[in-house]
Amino acid sequence: MKDNTPEYTPVEKIGGVYVKRDDLYCRAGIQGGKVRACWHLATHGLKPCEGLITASARKSPQAQIVARLANVLGIPARCHMPTGGLTEEMKDVEAHGGTLIQHRAGYNNVLIARAMADHKTRKRWRYIPFGMEHPAAVKCTRAQVANVPRGVKRIVIPLGSGISAAGVLHGLRDCKIDVPVLGVRVGADPIKRLNAFGPFAWHEQMTIVKTRIAYHKSITAHIGDVPLDPIYEAKCLEYVRQGDLLWVVGIRAPVIIIPGMQG
Repeated sequence: MKDNTPEYTPVEKIGGVYVKRDDLYCRAGIQGGKVRACWHLATHGLKPCEGLITASARKSPQAQIVARLANVLGIPARCHMPTGGLTEEMKDVEAHGGTLIQHRAGYNNVLIARAMADHKTRKRWRYIPFGMEHPAAVKCTRAQVANVPRGVKRIVIPLGSGISAAGVLHGLRDCKIDVPVLGVRVGADPIKRLNAFGPFAWHEQMTIVKTRIAYHKSITAHIGDVPLDPIYEAKCLEYVRQGDLLWVVGIRAPVIIIPGMQG
């Protein structure tokens, strides 16, 4: 399937603040840079895959992304998640044909190990890493820095896995844009992944602050008329100042489908 979305998602200026609208990348009714990365991982390979397997937190949109893209590709999806009542994200997985495999709540590395073990029994399936921890995902975001305006004073980005931020940091160096980055830590500590996927001495360009709001708490917020993801970007808003660019990684389903942006 050809990717007919624009090469670069737009940057808008809203009341003195720039907004990188990576949420406008859309496939299968779900939006954002993580969708672009997942689509790349699912469709680029020597042979077509027969199914997708992933691991995801219960409130993360990752399993939704995997299930929806698998549905569009006409292949099954198996999503490993912790036990507990069904979240809206988990319901969406099942609504789009995905299979939930729940494990007793524990560390993420245990959940990941279960998903990877499942993948080993399905050789022609493709594993979509937890948090999109893959060089291709970094590369997908890295390219999107090209249209960041040179007048931006600082970039503010939510930190989940840290993979999107790693891509932004690489892209800034590629484009020779010397501006500071503020990473707002929303979930687990991303330092290990930034060390693995970010550029050398990334900490010299990015400062990390930890939000005071619990990960699972949803916040309703907009910047202008742009809705912000209630778990991630909405928790960045208190840190955004005039002249900053807020990097909007995505917005979870249900989403506003932008005409002409769907795959």
